[in-house]
Amino acid sequence: MDQKQLEAAISAEVKRIVGHYDFSDAVEVRLLAQSENTVFLISDPARNQKYVARVNSGQLSYHTKPSIESEMEWLMAIRRETDIVVPDVLADRNGETVHTLQLSEKNNARFASLYSFLDGIEPPEDSLVHDFHGLGAITAKLHEHSKNWTPPASFMRHSWCADEILEDTLNWGHWKDGIGIEGETAKVLARAETVVRRRMEELPKDHGNFGLIHADLRLPNLLVSGDQMSIIDFDDCGYGWFLYELAAAVSFIEDNADIEQLLNRWTEGYRTVSDIDKEMLDALPTLLLLRRFSLIAWLGYQKNHLEFAREIGSKFTRDAHTQAVNYLERWG
Repeated sequence: MDQKQLEAAISAEVKRIVGHYDFSDAVEVRLLAQSENTVFLISDPARNQKYVARVNSGQLSYHTKPSIESEMEWLMAIRRETDIVVPDVLADRNGETVHTLQLSEKNNARFASLYSFLDGIEPPEDSLVHDFHGLGAITAKLHEHSKNWTPPASFMRHSWCADEILEDTLNWGHWKDGIGIEGETAKVLARAETVVRRRMEELPKDHGNFGLIHADLRLPNLLVSGDQMSIIDFDDCGYGWFLYELAAAVSFIEDNADIEQLLNRWTEGYRTVSDIDKEMLDALPTLLLLRRFSLIAWLGYQKNHLEFAREIGSKFTRDAHTQAVNYLERWG
């Protein structure tokens, strides 16, 4: 099956799955976005609310039905038990929230889930300092829920720790296969990896610092509408250090002129809701570099699929080299 045939088959399957829900005969399904996952917009004249269907890529190790069902469980609990604005998960007539696509692909199962469509735009660059304070507060609320929520016995999500990221157990790709990983850059990053591993082993995994996190609260996963900020795309949610969320929040904007102010505003917003352990704040450079390793790997994998990866990949790796040199001067 070539790419066009695959895309057509996925679209047909989503339309079949939509038929399991109580939409009218006039419901329309069209492609909305294509990146790691494929997203479709669902419009029904009989309903005032629009919806989206997300089809997982099947590439990642946590793209399994039990894992995605667990993602849905947490998302529904957040919507039910907090004032954080997140999509509403839709269950079909049989109560199912995760559906297996019937494709002829071998060893690449794909699953679809339906949610309410949330209005808003990605936070604009000229309001980032303001928005990062709000993001910090929302993230702290999310973590407070994580600390107090008891998942069902069947709950199954992965971890975002050093081994998972640096050894590519999640199938994101290995950082050594990233764009422009060669020569001195490869040597410097390898040295930095050793230090990151050592320092990560020293970080506390107690209830106050480590737990269930979103793990990808970067700008494209935030929607701003007036004074309201919504968070979407819990696809990567798993267990990790709460402060890893800040490293994820500045993904691809680390060279922003206001980066230090953004980091400070996020922590200020977070502290309006919850404390941050000083030991974890001291570890922020390590978490930032760990996130950089994961993104180098992701860009390396995505260079064959996304123009974005091809456009920024080389510069992103050069900046990682500089970041690693500075990190080694302090911690190496």
